[in-house]
This record gives sequence, C-alpha cells and structure tokens, in this order.
Amino acid sequence: MAKKTTKLNWTLKGRHVLSCNCDWGCPCNFNARPTMGFCAGVWGWIIEQGRFGGVDLSGLNIAQAAKWPGAIHEGGGTLINFIDQRAGPNQRKALTQIMNGQAGGGGPFEIFAGTSSTIHGPRFEEIRIVVQKESGQLEIGKVARAVLEPIRNPVTDDKAPVRIVHPAGGFIWNEGDMFNAVECRISDQQLRFTFPWRNGTLADYEYKSS
Repeated sequence: MAKKTTKLNWTLKGRHVLSCNCDWGCPCNFNARPTMGFCAGVWGWIIEQGRFGGVDLSGLNIAQAAKWPGAIHEGGGTLINFIDQRAGPNQRKALTQIMNGQAGGGGPFEIFAGTSSTIHGPRFEEIRIVVQKESGQLEIGKVARAVLEPIRNPVTDDKAPVRIVHPAGGFIWNEGDMFNAVECRISDQQLRFTFPWRNGTLADYEYKSS
C-alpha cells in the first residue's frame, strides 16, 4: 500500500491515451466487472502543464503498464511506471512520488499504486505520444505500444464516434472519446501481454493535490 510522504502541492494537465483489454467502452467505466474478468492495459499522459512544488513538469510525458488478476479495486496488481528520459533529476523525483501515489491528491496514481502488490520502476524511456482528433498512439521505448483508431459500424464501415461523460467525475478522466485499440501490448521481463482490437480512450485530464 502506497504511503504519503509529502504535502507539496502538485498539478498535472494535458491529454491522456489509454488502451486496455476490455470491450469498447470498458465496463469499469460503469462500475461493472472487466470484460475478461481481469484488468490489463498500457496508457500514457502528455503533461502540457505540470508542477510539483517548485518543480516545473510541463512538456514531459509519463506512462504506465499494469495488470490486475481481477477488478482494479480488488488489488494484487503488477504496475510499471515509465518516466520521460528527458526529465531532469528533480523532475524524475517529483514524478516518481506522484506516480507511486506518495503525493496523494486526485487522479488515478494513488489508486493504481494502492491496488498493486508489485510496483516496478520508474523506468526512464523515450515516451512518444501522438494525439489527433481521430487517432492516438503511445510508444514506450521498444517495450510497449498502443495504437487507437476510430470504432466503425460493422455493416456500413462508417466511423461510429462514442463519447462517455462522468457527471460526477471519473478517477482517470471525466469525459473520454472511445476508440478501437488495434494495438495494446507490452513485452517486458516483469509484464507481458497483447490485446489487439480492444478498448481505447482519448481524453483531456487535470489532476491536482487535495
């Protein structure tokens, strides 16, 4: 269980790319069981604006890959944290505290860390995230990759845009556009899976300390 070790104010704001093993839309967004009975995915965040105390985090990318044997809230997960290799020493320290859940506050980090029995990293990699109106892509070095394309009508092949809104606020995002994750994979000593043609999400996010 992650332990809070600091009370410094922090904030992260930008764009989020997510891919997971669930069907499109992901039952977890509706407080339901995951499609396959377990949760696994690869996701990343573009930090357009960010600060931890006096440390500026703007312009960096971060990512995670994780797998839980059941629903996330049931615990027992394996989590790997990845931090942009461009980050300086103070930025790396700040992002490590946030992603390990030690800084508390909003967003998913404290939840993910608190439900993971094993946390690896942080690993410092080249993290490439490209977000466009109808597509998204995440590459974590040569280790992991997610590629999002529009969902299509199975009869007409027309694009079928879907947007999910959490009026009370979701723990990862409040409003997200659903996509077909044609790739969702990681090949690592600590975690290895591939789930093509599954759930993908593009969303704006804003997390901050309580």
